[in-house]
Order: sequence, then structure tokens, then C-alpha cells
Amino acid sequence: MKIFLSLLTLTGIFLAPLQAATLYSHSFGGLDTVDLHGVTPDISVTDATHSTGGNWAAATGEPELNADGSVVSVGNQDGTAALVFVPVHGYVYTLTMNATVDTDWAAMGFSDEATGATTNMAQNGILWGLTSKGGQSFFAKPTGGTDSAGGYTDTTGTAKISVVLDTRDGTSGWDVNWLVDDVVRATLTDISSAYENKIKSVAISWNTSSGEDLKFDNLEFTAVIPEPSSLALIGISAVAAMFVCRRRRR
Repeated sequence: MKIFLSLLTLTGIFLAPLQAATLYSHSFGGLDTVDLHGVTPDISVTDATHSTGGNWAAATGEPELNADGSVVSVGNQDGTAALVFVPVHGYVYTLTMNATVDTDWAAMGFSDEATGATTNMAQNGILWGLTSKGGQSFFAKPTGGTDSAGGYTDTTGTAKISVVLDTRDGTSGWDVNWLVDDVVRATLTDISSAYENKIKSVAISWNTSSGEDLKFDNLEFTAVIPEPSSLALIGISAVAAMFVCRRRRR
């Protein structure tokens, strides 16, 4: 056992976690008198692999999304705010957002809209979820829209919504999990053939059909990929450990 632990230590297994990168992070710490459009996220990483980097592109018509994440309703209005992003094979992407709503709804997910729009995720969402007074629901549609991928949950109003997109299976299939308050609520598997080349951004969206205000908070978007060197070291260690065990048995 001591030899096995020594091999693990020498090959760096204990020091070789997954590579994780934050591509976007935003706390919506701006003013309620300033539009979100054109604001630089707290973290905005320029990454050619994922086409990320740059500022928020948000609808500027009424009701606009303010820099503090609030939307002040002026009636039945829609809007989308986007950050450019294109997924590639081999990663696990996690997008998380907190939202507070009353009778209207706030949404988050992957969209085919990269410039901000006066439409909502029901028109431009690809893989997305919403929270409302009635709870949460999740949707998936390659052309943007509202094909249901999961029913409502028992959580209402304020919620943490997450979507995890796993592209590690490449062309054989992507998997998606939707979570509410860190609990998986809906899952889709093997979707890459329909969804590849559709996603242009991570986005947040809103609808104020009931005339109520709403609030976005704490958006995080990360990408994780296993380190090739880590995987190789794990294999080397396993083979070495088997060899040592056999030698000792003899």
C-alpha cells in the first residue's frame, strides 16, 4: 500500500484535478439607472475556442435590463441580454443564475441570439429554463422556442437555475441537465446532431406580461475539460500499482 501511495504521489495524481475555467461571471453590481447593454461582466475571458469575450448585448427598449440586474415593468414586454459563446466537443459547461420574480418570469440558458433582442427565450432559446411564480420549467428546441423538456417543480419565485451541457461524447451525443437550487430536475441525452451549430450565446431573458418587476443576480459560466496529462498519469499509476501488487504476491 505504501508503494502504491508513493507512486500516486510521484505521478502527481493528488495534484492533478480537472481543468476548470470561468468564461463569464457577473454579480450585477451596477446602478439601476444604467442599462446593462454595453456593460463588461465582472469576468469576461477572451477565448477563441469558445468565441467568448466582450460586453453584454441587451435589449434597450422598454423595459430595459438595468446594470443592477433589475427589470422595471412598463407592461407586457420581452427582452434578452446575451454574451457570445459557441460550444465545442469535449467540455462540460455549467451556466448558473439566481432570479427573483413575482407573477412574471425570468429565463436563462443557451440561445441563438447573440446581439440582444426585444424577444424572449420563447423565441430565441435553444436550451433554457425559466422561473416564475408557478415554479420552474425547462425547454429545448434546435430552432429556438418552447418544446418542453421538463415539468414545473415545487419551487416558486426566487430560485437558482443551472444548466449543464456535456459535450464530451462528441458527435455521438451531448447531454443536458437542468437544476433548480442544485437539484437535477430534467435531463436530455444524445442531442448533438440536432443542436450543434445552433448555439450562439449564453443569455438571460424576461417577460413582464403581468406588469411585475423582476431581478437577476450572480450569473456564472464555466467550462471544464479533463487534463490529458492527468488521465495519462492515472493510467500509468494504475498499471504500476498492478505490477507492484503482482511482484509482492510472488
